[in-house]
Amino acid sequence: LYDFSKGKKIFFHGYRLPEEHLSQIVDTKVILEKSEIINDPFNIFLRLSDAKININHFDCACESMIYYFDNKVNWTDFLATSIISQPQKYIKEGILIAYFASVDQGADYWFECSKDYKENVLILLRTLTALGCRVKQVSHLSFPYN
Repeated sequence: LYDFSKGKKIFFHGYRLPEEHLSQIVDTKVILEKSEIINDPFNIFLRLSDAKININHFDCACESMIYYFDNKVNWTDFLATSIISQPQKYIKEGILIAYFASVDQGADYWFECSKDYKENVLILLRTLTALGCRVKQVSHLSFPYN
């Protein structure tokens, strides 16, 4: 993920994530500016410089999503659009490269990306498997967009 993230814009959205759990999910050292955390009772948005996400603690949030963009999309664009509610639309349009989501406090996960990145994701899955990680390929791992 780190190599994949070089030269990309990566944004994180946590829904119903208590602030005390933030450091368990995100390496807070990579948050670019404290002012760029929008923290209300339901949502936290972060702009990250690297993909330093601790996926072991996604179950602290009702829903967590990580969005991968190329450098065309800036922080203001991200907040001003409906990307958080329509990620598939933005993948299809070529604006969003991929997104990873954890929902229902970690009960379900899915990843979607454009077909251009399918081979990279499959390499990642094979590498994780070789390292001893159990990776399930299910219908939620999908590449439905050109």
